[in-house]
Amino acid sequence: VGVLLSYLIASRQTRPIRAIQKAVSAFSGGDFTARVPLDGSREMRELAESINRMAEDLSNLEESRKTFVASVSHELRSPMTCMRGYVEAMLDGTIPPESHQHYLEIVSQEVGRLTRLIKNMLDITKLEAGEYKVNATTYDIWESITSVVFGAEQRLEANNIQISGFAPTKTLVLADQDLVYQVIYNLVNNAINYTGDDKQIWVRQIVREDGYVRIEVTDSGEGIAPEALPY
Repeated sequence: VGVLLSYLIASRQTRPIRAIQKAVSAFSGGDFTARVPLDGSREMRELAESINRMAEDLSNLEESRKTFVASVSHELRSPMTCMRGYVEAMLDGTIPPESHQHYLEIVSQEVGRLTRLIKNMLDITKLEAGEYKVNATTYDIWESITSVVFGAEQRLEANNIQISGFAPTKTLVLADQDLVYQVIYNLVNNAINYTGDDKQIWVRQIVREDGYVRIEVTDSGEGIAPEALPY
C-alpha cells in the first residue's frame, strides 16, 4: 500500500512537469499555440501561467515578424517594379531615345527612394511601436501624386485605363514625403488592380479641410465588401 501511494503521489506531482516539458518542446518546434494546464500546486499554477504568457508573447512576436517581412517586401517591390519596367522599355525600344532623359530622371528618383527605404527598413517596426520620428518637411504634395501616376504610366496604358480629374495644383503640405508617397502609391496600385469595366481612375482635386489636405483616389470597381471594411 505504501509503494502504491508513493507511486500515485509521485505521478500526480510530476504530471504538471510533464505538461510543461511537452509545451516547451512544442515551442522549440515553432508551435506557440500549446498551453500548459493550470493545475497542481500553487507554485506549479504560477509557473504554468508564466509559461503561457511567454507563449502568447512569442506568438505575437512571430506574427509581428511575418507582418514586418511582408511590409518590407511590399515597400521594396514598388520602386523596383517601376525601375525595371522603364529600363526594359528603353532597352526594347518601347520608349524612344528622345524620351530616355525624362524616364531616366524617374528611375533616378526611384533609386533615391529605394535607398532611403533600405536605410530606414526598421522604421516599420518603429511605427508599430510608436517610436518613429516623422521626417516632416514642407513640399508640394502634387510632386508625390504626379510621380506615382507617371510611374504607373505603362500599367495604365497596358490595361487601357484612363486617369480623370488629374489637375496638378501646387499645394504645400507639412508631411513625411516618403510615407505619403507610399500611401498614394498603394491607393493608385489598388485602383489599377481592381478597377471595373469602365477602366477609369479618378484622382480628385485636392480639398482643404480644417488645415488638412484631402486626396481621393477612386476606381470603377466593386469596392471593398462591407464585412472587410474594419480591416
